[in-house]
Amino acid sequence: VLCYGGPLSYVFEEAVPALRECHRVCRKGGFILASVMSLWGVCHKYLQEVLQVPVETNRKITDSGDLIPENWDEVKHRCHMFRSRELKDLANEVGLRIAVISSSNCLSTTYDEQLSGTEDSSEQWKELIRMEIEACQEEGCLDMGTHIILVGEKE
Repeated sequence: VLCYGGPLSYVFEEAVPALRECHRVCRKGGFILASVMSLWGVCHKYLQEVLQVPVETNRKITDSGDLIPENWDEVKHRCHMFRSRELKDLANEVGLRIAVISSSNCLSTTYDEQLSGTEDSSEQWKELIRMEIEACQEEGCLDMGTHIILVGEKE
């Protein structure tokens, strides 16, 4: 079952029922691939912009993970940004065994300009991909990519 591209970030308090429904339609022994927006990864990627938000407003957003008008009246993109612990808890609540959890692009997220052209060097590009894959699965890096990706197995 695919729930990829961050849809659980847009259903707010309906995230548990939404993932529970994914679990229901998944066959036993099957997998659910889900991704959510990452609170700290978004802050990492957009740190300059985040620091332009008034401190009290920013604290409301980082405390709750909710980018909503009640927390910031200038919000343009409404979503709930997860911490990896929160996604793990969600998976456990619906009865998924976590097969893999990873961040996305934790190393390269703020280096678009500097990495431009790297894909032209096959050796450098392969090494970057190898490092990304390894780093993104490290416990300390799970919250540093723009998304958190979960593969859960229905037992």
